[in-house]
Amino acid sequence: MPIVGEIILFAGPYTPEGFLPCDGRSLSIQDNQALYSVIGGTYGSVDKSHFSLPDLRSRGPIGLNVNTQLQGRAASSLGESGGTDRPVSNIILTAENLPAHTHPVTGQVNVQIKVSGSDGGEGTGADAVLGKPTDSIGADVKPYYKEPATGDPNPGGNLGGVSATHTLATGSTGQGTPFNLSVPRHPYLTIRYLIAVRNADYPVKDDEVSDQ
Repeated sequence: MPIVGEIILFAGPYTPEGFLPCDGRSLSIQDNQALYSVIGGTYGSVDKSHFSLPDLRSRGPIGLNVNTQLQGRAASSLGESGGTDRPVSNIILTAENLPAHTHPVTGQVNVQIKVSGSDGGEGTGADAVLGKPTDSIGADVKPYYKEPATGDPNPGGNLGGVSATHTLATGSTGQGTPFNLSVPRHPYLTIRYLIAVRNADYPVKDDEVSDQ
């Protein structure tokens, strides 16, 4: 014999006598006083003369958390519901959602300094190049070497006063298109949840069992 307010799983396609489907329907308090005295308005009510049955359509039950140290977490109150069976839509990831990372950039910067074999003059301007210098008596000075001589105590170096800066950047990509996140489901089997409303024993509270 079931007890009033007991929920069972039933494999048949109909509702047995004394039970109702757990579909959130509203019932009259006057006509279902025994059941109301057990579950009250825990699962909702449309007005003061009606109360609702638990709604387990496309839902799974979860055990009540009565541990006072875990208050504030899910399932800490009877009749609490949560979760979703719909995809979460219009999600847009921004740079703040990505882990810290770098984009390596490779490139080469070539700096060419034009020189001339002609005697240098006093010309300046955007088209001026380095000319061949001469000493104080007009003799040619040859400052250009194909490569430093072996053992040369002054092998030379970079041409002083000349610098070049070139910025390399990665290309921009992406359109920021929102996407939907499907809710994963565990493998499931559809079955009927029924609640005993009449032709059942009335549950007597055991005062020796704490509900907290």
